[in-house]
This record gives sequence, C-alpha cells and structure tokens, in this order.
Amino acid sequence: MGDVAKAVAQTKTPHTNLVKPAAALVIPVKGLTKDDSAKVQKALEGVKGVAAKDARAEDGQAVVALDDKGGAHLAEITKALNKLAK
Repeated sequence: MGDVAKAVAQTKTPHTNLVKPAAALVIPVKGLTKDDSAKVQKALEGVKGVAAKDARAEDGQAVVALDDKGGAHLAEITKALNKLAK
C-alpha cells in the first residue's frame, strides 16, 4: 500500500498547488460510527505510512489516509483497527 501512496503523492495534477494528491484506504470495522474518529486516529498512531491525524471513522468503516513517504502495510493497518471492532 505504501508504494501506491507514494506514487499517488508524486502525481502531477492541474490542482497540485491547491490540493496535494493523496491516497486513502477504506477499511470495514464492525461497530464504528462517525463519532469514533478520535479512536481511529489514536489506534493508527505510530503505524508506518499512515497519516493518523487525517484518518476518520464513518458508519461501519475507517477511512485511513496514507502519507506520501510510503511504507504502509495493510496487515499493520487492519491489526490496529481490529482492536476497535465491536
């Protein structure tokens, strides 16, 4: 996942000066609600390749922002988020 995020971040777009291109993953997490964003961010702190402060919760899923440095691994992300499943 990290290599994809790095490639996306390096993409030249007509709007790069306004918004930098970035990748995100949508991961299903049972029991999450849109009010659980702080829990998602805390769970992702320290996970390599993740921009934890930009992650958020939605009903039944987490939207995980990936940073532009690469290094993210799906297994590490899901392991961190599985602790939140209800």
